[in-house]
Amino acid sequence: MRTPTVAPLPNPSDVATRQREQAATLAGNAGARVLLVASLEDGMVILQEADGTLIDEAVPWIGAFEPLPGDKVIRLTVPGRGSKHAANAYVALGPVKTSGVMRFPRERFWQSGAHNDPGAATLSVVGMTAWTIPATVVSDDGSAGPWLNSQTGSVSGDASGPNGPASYRAECGVDATFRVKVSDTANVRLWAGLCSSNPSGSDTPSNQMAGFRYSTAAGDTTWNCYTRGAGSGTTTDSGIPVATGAFTLRMVLTGTLVQFWIGGLLVATHTTHLPTATMVLAPYVRVTTLTTAAKNVGFGGMSAWSR
Repeated sequence: MRTPTVAPLPNPSDVATRQREQAATLAGNAGARVLLVASLEDGMVILQEADGTLIDEAVPWIGAFEPLPGDKVIRLTVPGRGSKHAANAYVALGPVKTSGVMRFPRERFWQSGAHNDPGAATLSVVGMTAWTIPATVVSDDGSAGPWLNSQTGSVSGDASGPNGPASYRAECGVDATFRVKVSDTANVRLWAGLCSSNPSGSDTPSNQMAGFRYSTAAGDTTWNCYTRGAGSGTTTDSGIPVATGAFTLRMVLTGTLVQFWIGGLLVATHTTHLPTATMVLAPYVRVTTLTTAAKNVGFGGMSAWSR
């Protein structure tokens, strides 16, 4: 009986060398740092060094990534950091076929946000000053978590909802997630996003911002993604229907693009009509009644990573 021939396992150092050569060629940068994608979950890439050492996710910075030729290579793009951290200076290898958000180590960062306190119509904050809460709020806890419910008046155009302090600059990289509960889908306008001022009075506000919109005045049946800089704005249909219930809405701003995520899905990417890189933005959640009846919106919390 013949003994089967077994191919020897590749030398790990040889594999790492080939990976580095492949990455450098595709990146057009012989000095590119090579990282391996350990896992991809909800748009988050967990990386490890080429020698297998896991990178500490607890010390991240934020950038966007895009696929390069071949389904196992991605290129990281980060806000300009000079020659040491120039855009596209890093390449990661792994089973990635989509674009998304990468958190990366060895840069200063901070986490901030606010969340509804269970059983109370109050918010606790982390890493930022207190939020502004309207007078017409009640605790609305349920199986989906604690919620702060804001209600408008019964005059068309009345608006309500919480907002935080101006805290975020796009050029610093911002990864912000909002938990919003939709209670009304008729004759209503909803906004959740990072804005230079209150966006509630219009479907296409003139203030600088990046946010999610649902407005029956605009004919929306789905969440729409909206950005505006110093000039005009851009609106993209996410394709995600709006219905009563809870939504997780996430935006990533790098200074050169804005990504919109809903429930873990990347639904839009804007590269034009973006907030000015140095504009300081505040988190807003707003509901506006477009009829002579009160409308509601629930706010569960907002969390952000930023430099």
